[in-house]
Amino acid sequence: VRGHEGRYEVSDLGRVRSLVSRFGRRECPLVMRVRVNKASGYPEVGLVPAPRAKQAFRSVHVLVLEAFVEPRPSSRYEAAHANGLKWDNRPANLAWKTPVANNADKVAHGTQQRGESCYNAKLTDEVVREIRRRYRRYDRGGPDSSVALAREFGVSHGTIIAIVHRKI
Repeated sequence: VRGHEGRYEVSDLGRVRSLVSRFGRRECPLVMRVRVNKASGYPEVGLVPAPRAKQAFRSVHVLVLEAFVEPRPSSRYEAAHANGLKWDNRPANLAWKTPVANNADKVAHGTQQRGESCYNAKLTDEVVREIRRRYRRYDRGGPDSSVALAREFGVSHGTIIAIVHRKI
């Protein structure tokens, strides 16, 4: 693993092995447990840069790309999956792409999170349609004003305005 030479190894299948324990003692290589990042859904592992240092989580697909393909060309590039499967971390399936190209791939694969499929969505598509139907621009303080709708649905006044103007 780039930046952790002698401490960690990554395979071309996306498995990460620890060569040294957290406290610096040599042990048998240990395949590390992978967790799923709640926000992105990508598998990641916790790496410790030095003995007794704080653990930092890194995405497995980034580790594979850096080890088998090339280092990140610049900070503007993201690791992208050619087939859209987040757990398929073979080097042949990975590439560095710009955010615009990566998002275009997500739309083509149908894996881009939109609307209620987002991990942190508070409103369903049906509720958003209901808000747009009921909203009355000049109903100050009435039951269909933005403030009343915000209280009813548990979101901010600004969120209601953004929904009505189709910003979100």
